[in-house]
Amino acid sequence: MNGATNYPPPLDQLLSLGKLGSDWLDYQQLGITAEHIPDLIRMSVDEDLNQAHAEDKQVWAPVHAWRALGRLGASQAVVPLLNLLNDYPNDDWAHDELLSVFVMFGAVVLPELIRFFNDPDRDLFARLVVIRAMTDLAMAETSHRDEVVAVLFRALSALEENDKAFNGFVIGALRDLRAVEATPLIEEAFAKNQVDINIIGDWEDVQIALGLLAMRKTPRPIMPWPPIHEDVAPTKRPTAPKAKKPDNKAKRKAARASRKKNRRK
Repeated sequence: MNGATNYPPPLDQLLSLGKLGSDWLDYQQLGITAEHIPDLIRMSVDEDLNQAHAEDKQVWAPVHAWRALGRLGASQAVVPLLNLLNDYPNDDWAHDELLSVFVMFGAVVLPELIRFFNDPDRDLFARLVVIRAMTDLAMAETSHRDEVVAVLFRALSALEENDKAFNGFVIGALRDLRAVEATPLIEEAFAKNQVDINIIGDWEDVQIALGLLAMRKTPRPIMPWPPIHEDVAPTKRPTAPKAKKPDNKAKRKAARASRKKNRRK
């Protein structure tokens, strides 16, 4: 593979680190600093590395590279990494970890996340990851809360055209942002059966989460799980322990929701 000769020290170390441990490395201890950001971006999106054989240690180099970019707060990497997220719809590592990387970059990347999210031609699951990233950033930097709520509200306004799982994740984000102002639209989405209740529960669940209802008035519905379609291709990277990150139920739900629809590159 040409990748091994294209990355000089200290980046060449990432080509041989192989499978990942439970914690993200401190890449600065390897001598990797801000001056290496352009090559880290190049490594993250390197097609040869990303498509390497599962038993080849170099297949893990892009993962190390995007982790290093997150550690460095390299917000200039957001567009290439968003494109990576979109172009590798079956790479669970990218979809799981790039969420954390985007949040590490901070709210400065929100305009690019919003631009990506608003593009209906982007991969559905990639847009679901971006929903979570926007929400986490707005919760961490509350001055951006209203901006993100407005973006989510506009997206949900097309509720009858949207994928039901997409609507579920948008509503979940509005719930997490305590967007009580969006409740009439959320209620309409449920009334028109345009929400996958596997994602967020039913309308009563959302009302309770928003503090609008003290307890359920009706029995909890039986969730229609498992989904009918199970069409996700195996990920190309070998099974290994994933990086330890904050527990995020929404991401696990996203993985399940992704199985509900064919995804295109």
